[in-house]
Amino acid sequence: MLVAALSTGPSPSYAVASSAAATPARCSAGLVALTFDDGPSSNVTPRLLGILEERRVRATFFMVGERVASAPATARKVAQGGHVVANHSWHHTLMTTQTDSQIRDTLLATDRALRRAGVVPGKLMRPPYGGINARVTAAITRTGFVPVLWDVDPEDWEDRTATAIANAVISGLRPHRSNIVLQHDGVTNSPSSVSAVPSIIQRARRLGYCFAVLGADGRPTPPVPRLTIASTTVREGDVARVRLRLDQPTSRPVSVRLDTRAAGAGAADFTGRSLRVRFPIGTTTRTVLVRTHQDTLDERNEAFSVRLSAPVGLRVGTSSRRVVIVDDDAPPGVRVRNLVVTEPATGTTPADVVVELGRPSGRRVRATLRTRPGTARAGDFTPRVASAVVPAGTVRAFFRVEVLADLLDEPEETFTVEITSAVNARVVATPATVTIRPPPTP
Repeated sequence: MLVAALSTGPSPSYAVASSAAATPARCSAGLVALTFDDGPSSNVTPRLLGILEERRVRATFFMVGERVASAPATARKVAQGGHVVANHSWHHTLMTTQTDSQIRDTLLATDRALRRAGVVPGKLMRPPYGGINARVTAAITRTGFVPVLWDVDPEDWEDRTATAIANAVISGLRPHRSNIVLQHDGVTNSPSSVSAVPSIIQRARRLGYCFAVLGADGRPTPPVPRLTIASTTVREGDVARVRLRLDQPTSRPVSVRLDTRAAGAGAADFTGRSLRVRFPIGTTTRTVLVRTHQDTLDERNEAFSVRLSAPVGLRVGTSSRRVVIVDDDAPPGVRVRNLVVTEPATGTTPADVVVELGRPSGRRVRATLRTRPGTARAGDFTPRVASAVVPAGTVRAFFRVEVLADLLDEPEETFTVEITSAVNARVVATPATVTIRPPPTP
């Protein structure tokens, strides 16, 4: 007889307090393995599968070979539902009355029937009626199978109501120990046993149990939850809340390594984290805080990545997620500065008008500028419409206008330069005046 025994202590710090009594955390009381014998039944088993799927519970089905041969599609549905399919002999004959070769033949015949039905069975088996002794155990083991009995028997094969069956199961559960429950989906009273399953699941969960299938050793196997990272955005300067979520609780502590890495954002934009995130028994969510840093740069939204590795007791469903840092800085103001330039005696001289930001920007700023005549006319300078680009992180660019020499003796003249539009900046000042002084007297 192989009976599983798990020892997992409760975790009171994760229990939810109530005014009457504390509600245990899921899985804090241990595991329950629902097992169903004597099927498959094309009338009963599909209804049971629907109940289990709706409640996200996996079970172990010990199938009789001749019934598999009669209902192969139902056997396939069990396997397709993620349940464990195991061997319950060919004709449900008491094995203590069989020879060693008969035991071998009945197990192998059932294994072949399952495979012909499109099911890949494991090596678990349950002797009919629980009839087993040392000789039978040895014959089963030599054939390559692992015998499994049960811990809780509600005697659902008798003429018992669903309520009586559920009560018997719940009263038989033992916290922090093996709880392999025996039920049937292929006997006369199976409809009542199946009707008891919703109550069994609900009540056991309220007591802090969670449900498991049997592993290759015949013991209830702790659920292996799938871990994902929720999408996250954070306003610059705030704390990013990176939420990790398991798709189900489990009966043992699990953990994963978490590291942050730059993915557009630099080291000055956030404080990196590198830690192992631990989920106590029954816990399905954890939040890791990552601080972002405020700056004064108007810039594109940046990001860092959160990466998960080295899982213990869980499967990583989402190994990496980008966290977007939303920039909250207004674009800088852009202006042009007045300039005084001396008219050349001959030829031309450049008038480099300063295009200036009020503060650096994290973006490239493009300003479109044009000249307008004043007292200086087209013969005094070359009219121009062009763009000036201020690179990211800097504050200044130049707009060049060529000032022309003439032969006239005249006073100072002026023209203006104005910004007609700007990208990634705000125009904040009036046009700049360029003053052309007469050339020096020879």
